[in-house]
Amino acid sequence: MQLQEELAERNRRFAELEKAMAIEQFDAGRHSDLSTKVVSLVGEIVELSRRIFPGPISINYSFDPENPADEYLVFDVVAQGDYKDYRESEFQWHEEVEKIVPGTLGEFRLSVMPQR
Repeated sequence: MQLQEELAERNRRFAELEKAMAIEQFDAGRHSDLSTKVVSLVGEIVELSRRIFPGPISINYSFDPENPADEYLVFDVVAQGDYKDYRESEFQWHEEVEKIVPGTLGEFRLSVMPQR
């Protein structure tokens, strides 16, 4: 059991160092593999958002004030009609985001602003 704990700690530390290196590269004006991948993924989510919810889209960084480590991107979209009119589109958005970035759905949130 101790070896598993040591391995888990080393993997956590490796992930921290990898993230720090990506931030350092970004600060130096160089694109890291991580930043390139994130930009690509966010672009795919914007495209699917436009397809499902035609109209203005904005993206905002946010976090849970009670748990600041819980960070996420919020995609603000506009939907026409009442909730019953766009409910299925909301489900579709979540399903398609899950296909793009499996297991990270909590890092990407949808905020729908209804218009009548």
